[in-house]
Amino acid sequence: MTSRERVLTTLNHKEPDRPPVFVTVTPQVAKKLSEYFGIPYEPPVDSLLSTRISHTRLLSYMGNDCVGIAANVPDNQPSTTDKNGIITNEWGMKFKNSGLYNEFHTYPLANATLPDDIYNYPFPDPVGPGRFSHATETIRYYKDSHAIVADLETVIFETCWYLTGLEKFLVDLITEEPYMEVLLDRVMEINVETGKHLIKMGADILWAGDDFGTQHGMIMDPELWQKYLNQG
Repeated sequence: MTSRERVLTTLNHKEPDRPPVFVTVTPQVAKKLSEYFGIPYEPPVDSLLSTRISHTRLLSYMGNDCVGIAANVPDNQPSTTDKNGIITNEWGMKFKNSGLYNEFHTYPLANATLPDDIYNYPFPDPVGPGRFSHATETIRYYKDSHAIVADLETVIFETCWYLTGLEKFLVDLITEEPYMEVLLDRVMEINVETGKHLIKMGADILWAGDDFGTQHGMIMDPELWQKYLNQG
């Protein structure tokens, strides 16, 4: 079976020759593996979801049956790094490289209180110029051999708290601050538009999710989650 046949067979509840695989790695691991296998190292794609869509050539060589696509940064708003090493992405989130990962440094909506704070914020354009250039190239090269997974991993909850800070987001959710539903709706709209575009491009699978769990249970009361984040 080809990798693509293997994945589609599994999705159709039939037995493949082996379980399909979709593994991703950090840039540090990718660099070492690339050196070991003699494959040119590919730097991470500039995207909020870079881990899931980077190092495709290496991972395919190692046996991945899926390749990931997502929205990369637009041509007119690349991420920047200042003289102190602070990285700013198109959402206005600021990070500092701490080794294995970039850790949050500043949350752009940390002082949001009112709906106007959201209405007036310069959110990314979900279909900005060059937004899907990497996805287009990945699909062109792998569409016949691998299953294409469109990644919307941080769909609502995580992207929202990336903007406000986790503690503020959870507290403001409980106290029903007036900006909260406006923020949730705005982030949802951006990701829905992104997901629809990736599906139209030819994705076989849509990966949509958020991390709501800790080592001991849900990060919030299930009723609160149901009210704001699981509305059917």
